[in-house]
Amino acid sequence: MIVLKFLYTRLQSRILTWLFWVLVWLALGLVFANLFDSLSQEAQETEKLITNLPAALRGTFNIDTGYLTQVEKFLSGQFLTVYTLIGTIFALIQGVYEIGGKVEDRTISNYLTKNISRTELYLSQFFANLVFFVTSSGVVWGLVYGFFRIFSDQSEISIEYFLATFLMTSALFVTTAGAGQLLGILFPKNIAQLGGIGVLVFSWFLNSLSSIGGFPEWLKPFSPFYYLNVLKLRDEFAVDWSRFGVLMSVYVACLVVGILVFRKKDLYL
Repeated sequence: MIVLKFLYTRLQSRILTWLFWVLVWLALGLVFANLFDSLSQEAQETEKLITNLPAALRGTFNIDTGYLTQVEKFLSGQFLTVYTLIGTIFALIQGVYEIGGKVEDRTISNYLTKNISRTELYLSQFFANLVFFVTSSGVVWGLVYGFFRIFSDQSEISIEYFLATFLMTSALFVTTAGAGQLLGILFPKNIAQLGGIGVLVFSWFLNSLSSIGGFPEWLKPFSPFYYLNVLKLRDEFAVDWSRFGVLMSVYVACLVVGILVFRKKDLYL
């Protein structure tokens, strides 16, 4: 009961951040919906230019045939690419600050004196991120779907695609936030955030380069973006359940290890 009350308090304190985050992506989604409508009117000429682009460049931005005539392919190459990169960085920062930031600025004592154990505190902060990113992703993908229904002249837009992208991006974000929370109690806040962001950006480029022929297969799983499996989302409008399972396994592992470490950590209160 204490955990639920504290979780509710944490969610209340983040409502403005949640609104800002959602509104930014809704504005961008509206821009992309109008852009698609404009570009699709000249799709035939533009498609010729796209097919002449290097394969590595097309792979980096998930560009395929039908890019300007099919909403799902356009979103995969544009909106989804930006959303996942910035979203994981934001999730990492949020995760690091949940505990690590409070330890560093000594405000953690304000929470631990409220009749809540370290385990309960860690759990509540952990699940606050879960609720934050699942609900925000649901609203974003739901309204982006609405934007494209309104502004594009496509008669068939797959709802399955939007459901699958919602599920996979949510899994990627909450896992990144969970990893960030763990990093925040293992390392100083600045090192955890800057180091984590560096790894994410590098792994994004790593995943993008994997479209080049001859790229070592064994390197691909080292990028968290690999587990999104954009090709399956783009071409089959489906979730890759095996990769989803990997993300959730990492999520649970971060929770368990984080609690064990946090319970024994000297906080210098």
